[in-house]
Amino acid sequence: GGGGGGGGARSSSADPGGGGASSSSFGAGTRASTSAADEDDEDIVTISASSVRYSQNTIGSTFRDGRRFSDLINQLIRRDVDPLVDRFLTLDAWLIGREYHSTDNRRLKCLHEYQEQVGFDVKMRVKVKGTMKNIEAFRRFHSHFTSHDEGRTVTVRGPAPRAGIWGTASR
Repeated sequence: GGGGGGGGARSSSADPGGGGASSSSFGAGTRASTSAADEDDEDIVTISASSVRYSQNTIGSTFRDGRRFSDLINQLIRRDVDPLVDRFLTLDAWLIGREYHSTDNRRLKCLHEYQEQVGFDVKMRVKVKGTMKNIEAFRRFHSHFTSHDEGRTVTVRGPAPRAGIWGTASR
């Protein structure tokens, strides 16, 4: 079974999330609960699929489990899955300036192809993971962010400093 509006009978076998909370190359999870109590709603934005941009120049031609994009596109066309209902179709995105950039590029490609095939505006949901004032600020930050421990420590490169360069007091 698998609830949610949008008309038409829905079968759990149509859920590319694999059922339950198991992970799939299409995405983790299944149907969104009607209360969405387990999601932080203020981070979820409903938006036209065509206005969400990619975060990569290239993507693989299939999902990680080998399924083709056409499998998901056909499920969308048959309305076996719904981008406003099925949790795995809520894509992670960054708001950079005024543009949303998804990090779930293969599923976004399927939503773009679906919208092109059906010829109408397809609404989808994105979970905003963070924001940046503009793309240049993001690129500058990203090019400098090499921390392996979320910025908790740093290693000084190069030759050892001369004695006393940082003082002798330790705190």
